[in-house]
Amino acid sequence: MPLSGYIDVCTGSLIAGWVWDSDHPETRVAVEILVDGKPLAQVIAQQYREDLKKVGIGDGTYAFWYTPPSPIDFKSQKISVIVMGTDPYLLRTGAGPISRLSPSDLHRGAKAIGWFHSMDLGGGHWTDGHKTVEQMEAELGRWRFPEDLSGKTVLDIGCADGGFSVAAIRRGARSVLSIDEKMTAGMGFLLRNKVFPLEFKQIDLFSKEFMDLPTFDVIIFAGVLYHVQDPLEALKRVRSKTRELAILETHINESLGASVPYMVYYEANQLRADPTNWWGPNTLCLEAMLRTAGLQATKTFVEFESPSNGRISYLLRPAEGSVYSKVISSATGSRGVLEEYQDMVLRLDNRVRDLERQLEGLKRGNSWPIVPEEGNEPTCRSAPSAQTLSSQRDNF
Repeated sequence: MPLSGYIDVCTGSLIAGWVWDSDHPETRVAVEILVDGKPLAQVIAQQYREDLKKVGIGDGTYAFWYTPPSPIDFKSQKISVIVMGTDPYLLRTGAGPISRLSPSDLHRGAKAIGWFHSMDLGGGHWTDGHKTVEQMEAELGRWRFPEDLSGKTVLDIGCADGGFSVAAIRRGARSVLSIDEKMTAGMGFLLRNKVFPLEFKQIDLFSKEFMDLPTFDVIIFAGVLYHVQDPLEALKRVRSKTRELAILETHINESLGASVPYMVYYEANQLRADPTNWWGPNTLCLEAMLRTAGLQATKTFVEFESPSNGRISYLLRPAEGSVYSKVISSATGSRGVLEEYQDMVLRLDNRVRDLERQLEGLKRGNSWPIVPEEGNEPTCRSAPSAQTLSSQRDNF
């Protein structure tokens, strides 16, 4: 087979690369990962990578990545990857569309940068982040960050250095787009040295460029909400791009009590001496805003240092049928809210009339058409009892 491919990332907790059979581009090749010559795992090189497609590697769907069940010690163990078959093909390290320096060289370069996230560069070398390794692992656990993201598309909003983008890659995400208002020095270092298969775009959450993005299976929205001046609209925008799941982590303030919803406004730098922190909602207010934004919330963690300083996290899913789920364009939002409310009332009125027609049809025979809800095909079935239809009508 005229194979080509490389091991692009080889750290103690992530082994990733790509392999392509140019004579049979429709084939997805199986590879075997070996530690000291002994089989560790078998994976299929079938994940999509944009960088492969851009340089003419077929349709780009030839990548693989594997997270060992426990970290591998590079000092005492050797990793190799071969293409399975009668004539094994050994993949080389550190070349191709994504190339990398040795872990020790990366570590030397990373020392000059002030990192926010701690990340494994391989060979026991880590970036020296403000968030320690232990803190990041604890946060992933508290958030119930999905263990398996195989085949999922992920958007990391306010990614900073990209530590949680890398976590998504290590858990099998098909693609990860990291966005922020500006590129940190750490993210620039990772991209420049092609340490991980990351894609970064400098995009503001409140920009047209954000609204032009497609939807994503999973969205990471951690440590961002209190930095925006319009948190409700921010949540609506997150909802508009969430296909399956969003992970929210944010600051909350319960200093004025927990019995009514409210937000504390930080005019200057009252919250942690950071002038980019604007809002501290209490839990009731935050959960009300989530409902208003059309998101169903499952709380995963809450902790308070003091009544005025707490952290909370949720798993969020789009709530079907929410009245107030759309991104608004007017200053007050009243136009969007009114239109959506009127639309819902009209749908309910139409459904009530349909049920009343069905009830009348009951008087004319035992087999009659059921008027479908929007999007379904009409069917015929035996008529339900008058009591059942009356109950349905009463529910509206």
